[in-house]
Amino acid sequence: ALQSPADKLEQMGRVGAERVRQQHDAARETSQLAALFQSYLESLQGQATT
Repeated sequence: ALQSPADKLEQMGRVGAERVRQQHDAARETSQLAALFQSYLESLQGQATT
């Protein structure tokens, strides 16, 4: 990659950035993280009552 022409490297960067945008949506990631925390908190509450 270090010996690739600059235009090829720029194209690779654009393609990579687009792939990240397609596969990683901030709203979806936030929702999944919130659900993970909620599940964890619920498991702690379940342990406290047993």
